[in-house]
Amino acid sequence: MAWTGIEGADAVCIYRDPSARCPCYYRRWGSELVIASHLPFIEAFTGRANAIDWTVVEDELLYPDLVGRESALVGIKEILPGEILHIGPEGVYHHALWSPAKFIDAAALPSFAQAQEEVAQAVDSACHHWSRQVGPVALTLSGGLDSSVLAAALPGLRHAITFVSGTGSGDERAFASEVCRHLDLQSHQLDLSPADVALSASSAAQRPRPSARAFTQSLVKHGSAVAHEVGARAIAYGSGGDNVFCFLRSATPASDRMAAHGVGAEYWRTVMEVAAVTECSPLLIARRSLQKHLRRRRAWTWPRDERLLAIGLIEARASHPPHPWINEFADLPVGKREHVAAIMRGLALIDYLDGADGMPVI
Repeated sequence: MAWTGIEGADAVCIYRDPSARCPCYYRRWGSELVIASHLPFIEAFTGRANAIDWTVVEDELLYPDLVGRESALVGIKEILPGEILHIGPEGVYHHALWSPAKFIDAAALPSFAQAQEEVAQAVDSACHHWSRQVGPVALTLSGGLDSSVLAAALPGLRHAITFVSGTGSGDERAFASEVCRHLDLQSHQLDLSPADVALSASSAAQRPRPSARAFTQSLVKHGSAVAHEVGARAIAYGSGGDNVFCFLRSATPASDRMAAHGVGAEYWRTVMEVAAVTECSPLLIARRSLQKHLRRRRAWTWPRDERLLAIGLIEARASHPPHPWINEFADLPVGKREHVAAIMRGLALIDYLDGADGMPVI
């Protein structure tokens, strides 16, 4: 988060970085405006109790992981990732300086090899810069794609933490051990237990909206203990990699290929690739991609989850809350819209991961 004054004008701009790593909340207090990274600071400064805004809570239930500027506490607003808050004589307003859509190039890269190289460089640069900012880290390692990429790219990494929750898919020690052997990392294998989770305690009690999942209490407890023990300054966590790397189990990549190149050999190659990933028939993928292509000009709406909600709430909410990134969807191919939406879902959880003991999670 950064702030600056505007030369020659009685105004201040507050900028929140696009990573969403640092929260940024504000509240009007009389003729003043209080801005802070954590809600208790605002409460202490203003001395005002926080009433719940139930309409925002309802929207959070109906449109999961869509985080807008309005919070679930009356009077508390949020500067979204990549936004500037302009404060001046004319009032207070938001401006989206950064968004994923601004970095989507209409021109295709000349080769798959160059695309690989650009992604690799971006990941490597991000890992090196974050490590330089926070110091030595411990990595939570499952042995899957996201955490394995971090294991290979984080400079100076020495310790990997693998959580075990039962058997089957909950036991990833074999995969994690292979990565540790290959990269010469010290492995710490920890058993998770329901006894570590207190459903009566909220990890989001000091946040202005419902957010943290209860089961993460066990992850944070054990992960932080190991990180402190080995002298780590933060825990690196691969969650959200599918969102960034655009793992879409849908026909939208084929639809985008159709829009860019027509129904030719490249399109059918993409259909076969999507069919293999989704374990669906190529004819089904082709039909779905054609349907998405024909509907590409329709306004995009955030998916609704109406399960277990009262009929009155469902009927009262005709549309999702506003978000500036969605306003840019109209000019994007359907697959790119899904990719940006996936990034939005990942960002919705970023600033709720830190442990109660102050151990940052990157």
